[in-house]
Amino acid sequence: MGKIRRKFEIEFKRQLALEIESGAISIGQAARDHQLAKSLVEKWLAKYRNNTLVPRPSMRERQLEAEIAKLKAKVGDLVMQIDHIKKLQTWYDGRKAPIRR
Repeated sequence: MGKIRRKFEIEFKRQLALEIESGAISIGQAARDHQLAKSLVEKWLAKYRNNTLVPRPSMRERQLEAEIAKLKAKVGDLVMQIDHIKKLQTWYDGRKAPIRR
């Protein structure tokens, strides 16, 4: 059986990084207190310093984004088809016009 991974909220990570930044606790102490790897706490701290500690999109959000991308591609295809049909209609109407001499 695989290893069970714990998930931590962004707010918890920010709070921990803030405590480390303020000097209230050290990286090692934070890792020991919360039973985390020191390298993981260091990664969170680096992301906090770079302002890249943001929540990951949920599975539902990723599914919706993929569906939106598919629909946008479909709309693009349909717009191209409509433009093509309009050009053909213009060409056909031009051929139907009587020739004046």
